[in-house]
Order: sequence, then C-alpha cells, then structure tokens
Amino acid sequence: KQSNKGFTIIELLIFVIIIGVLAVIIIPQFGGSAERDKENQVRDFAHYLRITLRNRAIEGHKLPEDHVGVNQLSFLFTRRYVHPITGEMVTVQHPDSCGAWDISYKLIANTDSLYLGQYELRGYGKDPKTPMFVLNRF
Repeated sequence: KQSNKGFTIIELLIFVIIIGVLAVIIIPQFGGSAERDKENQVRDFAHYLRITLRNRAIEGHKLPEDHVGVNQLSFLFTRRYVHPITGEMVTVQHPDSCGAWDISYKLIANTDSLYLGQYELRGYGKDPKTPMFVLNRF
C-alpha cells in the first residue's frame, strides 16, 4: 500500500487563491495608496473650488467673505466630493478649525475688478496642522 501524505491539487489551489485575495487587500494599505487617494481627492476638490471661484469672478461676482460663503456656492458644483474618512460631503472649513483631509478658505482682499481679489485655499492631509498645499489667487 502507498501512503497518501500531503495535499491534493485542489487544496493547494484553494490555498493559493486565499493568499492572492489577502495580498490584494493588504498590500495597497502598506503601499500608502489609500492615503494617496485621500490626498488626491482633497487636491481635486481644491482645484475645482479654484475654478468655481474664478468663473464667478469672470461673471462679475465678488469673492465670498469666508468659508461659509464658499459653501453657499455648492449649488454651482457639478461634482460632489465626499470626505475620505467621514463619508460626508466635503465642505470648506475656517482656517482655524481644519481637521485631517479638510480644505480651508481665507479671503485676503476683495476688489470690484473683473479679475477678483486675493484668497488662499489650503488642503490638509493626515496632519491637520500642516497643509499639503496652498493655492493662492493674487
């Protein structure tokens, strides 16, 4: 009689499939791609806000006075952005109350000219104390 020690080909195939599925789930988290996706989402929304503000200026409107005014322009947004952590719709925050993955707006100067005044958009990543980027309109 032969002794049948070891695994069948089916058992080995199932093992390889399970390892493959786990690798697909775990490796991107270690590679930082999830965090890069969040950063890209914040950057995309900030650039979209910048375009929206520019278009409003071209139409002859003044800059919003604060973050509340920017959020009131949400009816103009053709795209909706969801906060990568909370899952809620992204809104613009006051510069002093930003958390991780937020965007702040600060009016520096408003003018009546066609090409608007000055403002600053800051995008925050994992660290809410240090902005990932600053978009200025001077």
